[in-house]
Amino acid sequence: MATLYDPRNRLAPRPPMGWNSYNPFGGMHGLPADADPALPGGVALSEKLILETADSLVSRGLRDSGYVYLNIDDRWQDPCQPRDESGRLRWDERRFPHGIPWVAEFVHERGLKFGLYTVANVYACGGEEGCGPCGAPATGSLGHERVDADSFAEWGVDFLKIDWCGVDEARNRGRAADVFACWNEAIASTGRDMIMSASTWGEEDEPAWAPRLTHMWRTTADLLPTWDSIVAVAQATADPRWSAVSGPKSGWNDPDFLQVGHPALTYAESKSHLVMWAMLSAPLLAGNDIRTASLDIVELLRNDTVLALDQDGSPSATLTTLDGEWDVWDRRLASGHVARAVINLADSPRRVCGSIDLPGDHDVFGTSVLEPLAPHDVVLFVT
Repeated sequence: MATLYDPRNRLAPRPPMGWNSYNPFGGMHGLPADADPALPGGVALSEKLILETADSLVSRGLRDSGYVYLNIDDRWQDPCQPRDESGRLRWDERRFPHGIPWVAEFVHERGLKFGLYTVANVYACGGEEGCGPCGAPATGSLGHERVDADSFAEWGVDFLKIDWCGVDEARNRGRAADVFACWNEAIASTGRDMIMSASTWGEEDEPAWAPRLTHMWRTTADLLPTWDSIVAVAQATADPRWSAVSGPKSGWNDPDFLQVGHPALTYAESKSHLVMWAMLSAPLLAGNDIRTASLDIVELLRNDTVLALDQDGSPSATLTTLDGEWDVWDRRLASGHVARAVINLADSPRRVCGSIDLPGDHDVFGTSVLEPLAPHDVVLFVT
């Protein structure tokens, strides 16, 4: 069961796919589009960037490949006056002069679905103009769940990420199940379908409650644009504790937004990253600047074989690490076919270990296994 209001998980029978604003426009990872000195904190998130991204998802073929959710993350809210006189959340007019409902309509008109972000507690993760710790604004939804759910429904929200920032100040540590049960009731009361994403960072014993109260749930802390972070998060999410609770009837383990295409990663690392997420049946929420992404990155994100693995619906892959040098991912698909991915964990080119069985000389990407595999690269076979 995914949620109390969607017990058969009809909203997310396969891992959701789309794009999220946090990595490229959230001011977190030093991307070229991250900064705008005219906006609060210099963070670039704006209506203009969101509209351009919506158009790019369509024009670059990503929507038609399944990336249908366009999700705005933190900092859309007004940090100075978070709520109006009736207690409803306000958007930051400096960033969204036409308003969130107008943006949602723009997104929907392009055949996309619209996602938004809120915090389950009181204070947001980021901001400089609020009254909370380090200037964090009080833009959270604690105590306002019903009115905020009503606003989100009226604005046309299809996907709601609920973050766990401010958990200690709100004294909600260990109470995630109660908090998300409240959100289930609030969303159910609106009558609108919304995917619910729990960003509780793998710290709240999610396997015990998330599959019955959310559609997807984080398994770890934030994914960073480094190879070490990608490998660590993938290996952690492959743990049987997580794989046992993920699937079409319950919902999906979420190892965080994709860092595919980040300039700090090599192409090989981006490719391995995407393959690992697909083998994990993870939600695929692109986290790069779609407007300016190189053609090879767009083609990678649209790779039919990798996307079919992600959307297969079969149990997620098992992982074997050999001598700390090779990660071997194996997955039996719903069709009876078998997928195997082998990743070179080393920082130097190496031939695939002779003890690893491979069914051919060239993988689905055309990579020859007779030649040394590049550092952090992957070979993928489906037989």
